[in-house]
Amino acid sequence: MLECVHVHIRTNKNSNISQFYIRLAKSKGNSKAAVAAASKLLRIVYCVMKQKRKYQS
Repeated sequence: MLECVHVHIRTNKNSNISQFYIRLAKSKGNSKAAVAAASKLLRIVYCVMKQKRKYQS
C-alpha cells in the first residue's frame, strides 16, 4: 500500500489523500504520513468494495 500511496501522491497532487499526506508530512514526517495515507486509502478501498460502488474523489 505504501507504493500505491507514493505513486498516487506523485500523480495526483490535488486529491484528498495527497493533501492529507502533505499536511501530515509537515508535522509528523514523511514516513508516518505515508503510513497514515496508506491506511486512509485502504479504508476507502474497503468501503468502496464493500458497497460495490464507484469511487468518486
